[in-house]
Amino acid sequence: MSEKDTRGAKLSPQVPVNDSKTASAESITARILTIARVIGRQIAREQLKASEAANDRETNRVKKRDGCPKY
Repeated sequence: MSEKDTRGAKLSPQVPVNDSKTASAESITARILTIARVIGRQIAREQLKASEAANDRETNRVKKRDGCPKY
């Protein structure tokens, strides 16, 4: 005897929504690691840019105070 819903229609076998045959756990992990690596590189670029800008400001202050840069 087949199962029916409350309206009398036949129910199809239930398949989990996240049961994807196209993406394995390994490929998803690799994708996540790639995204994390890219985000880390972007953060490093931003930090380097900020530290270079701070260094430039400090060098300009030394030039103004002494008349020549200190090396």
